Amino acid sequence: MTNTITATKIRRTWVLTAGAYVLPGKFKSEAAALEALAEKSSFYAYWAGSIGASVANSTPRVVKA
Repeated sequence: MTNTITATKIRRTWVLTAGAYVLPGKFKSEAAALEALAEKSSFYAYWAGSIGASVANSTPRVVKA
């Protein structure tokens, strides 16, 4: 499952997100975030496809014992 990576502003900081998952790194501007994404696209694509991003973006299921 691949998530779309976007630049999102959280408070005063710009971060890259994959769905609801915040990828590693904080930036002072949207341009800086997008520049980092362009430079290290494979790094951010790896983290966007990680199990942590998958779990954060999945629908919760209730499992009854």
